Amino acid sequence: MSDLQCPARLVLARPRELPHDDAEARNLALRLAGQLAAARVAMVYDDGGADPTVAATVAGTLGVPLARSTDLESVVDLHRGEAVLVLCQDDGLLSAVRPLLLPGRPADPEDPSGRDLPVDGSLGWLVLEIDADADGWRLRRADR
Repeated sequence: MSDLQCPARLVLARPRELPHDDAEARNLALRLAGQLAAARVAMVYDDGGADPTVAATVAGTLGVPLARSTDLESVVDLHRGEAVLVLCQDDGLLSAVRPLLLPGRPADPEDPSGRDLPVDGSLGWLVLEIDADADGWRLRRADR
């Protein structure tokens, strides 16, 4: 049976390089927020490892609340029909999503096709956009 609710749109983002100071963190955050301004992000989540200046700046610039969560399935359940941004500092959350995108196929860390897909390098972010609902998790977009 098909899911009757709209999918949640997860935008998972990880900086290519960690910022060295608050000014660099704010600049990095403003570039991401600028890219997502038209996406109507309902909330920003921090996986607990994101730079606090980056997380606060992105949420503040987008004008949405900031919360902490490492449980993507709960985030999906809370945000059906909405887009949410999940900030990550490392590959933990991105790696956790891969098996959900490819059911029945184990993630192979040596497989180059499973590596993060970067957004335009000038933005300084690796970003995946995923639609998730009861029917499954689908990679919607991965910018290079």
